[in-house]
Amino acid sequence: MGTAPTTCTEVLPKLDYKPKTPIVFVGGTSQECGKRTTTRMLGKTAQEQGLNAGVISTDEMGLEQPVDLNFRAGSLSVMDVASSVMGSVRYLEEEKNPDIIFVEGQSSLTERGNPHPRGLSAAILVGAQPDATIVCHRFNHPYRYPVGISQEIKAIEAMEPTKVVGISLNLRNFTEDKSKADIFAQCKKKYMLPTADIFQGGAAILLDAITEYIGIGDVEK
Repeated sequence: MGTAPTTCTEVLPKLDYKPKTPIVFVGGTSQECGKRTTTRMLGKTAQEQGLNAGVISTDEMGLEQPVDLNFRAGSLSVMDVASSVMGSVRYLEEEKNPDIIFVEGQSSLTERGNPHPRGLSAAILVGAQPDATIVCHRFNHPYRYPVGISQEIKAIEAMEPTKVVGISLNLRNFTEDKSKADIFAQCKKKYMLPTADIFQGGAAILLDAITEYIGIGDVEK
């Protein structure tokens, strides 16, 4: 069968880069729950507030603005996704010297019924190495199977040393009798996190939670 080498034959260099800029990962409980919109709205709001914000898109809709860099992570081998995110972060740091970088996630770590994108979600999260995370959730999703907000928060914080600091609610399919205000209040109480609709001033609310946690802008950590 041959002779085993005395040392490992793998000689490829290992990529290990730690961002100098605060990174925010935008994850979610399922596919198509608002991650792309939330990422861009956070970037836009940060720019309006005077921050030099960078936005990294990881889906096929990368021409939507604002975005500084786009690649379709789902077209890559999952083995290459984390390094591509790291490289994108490093490139933005060198070219733009941003105050903060928002990284769009894909799919979910916990969604059922469609398992293959979960590895993609994990790879983007690992590559981003985020300081803070926003979780998106879509009520009554018509064709996805999210497990839940609590489970996604636990999975994200178990995989990376990051902190989920806010929840972006997608109310497109909201049909319950209770008011939207009650839903936000209940989520805020249940998860002990700022909870907002990104289309109803939510970006500013979530950005405040981010900047307060990581300590940039006018807020001291």
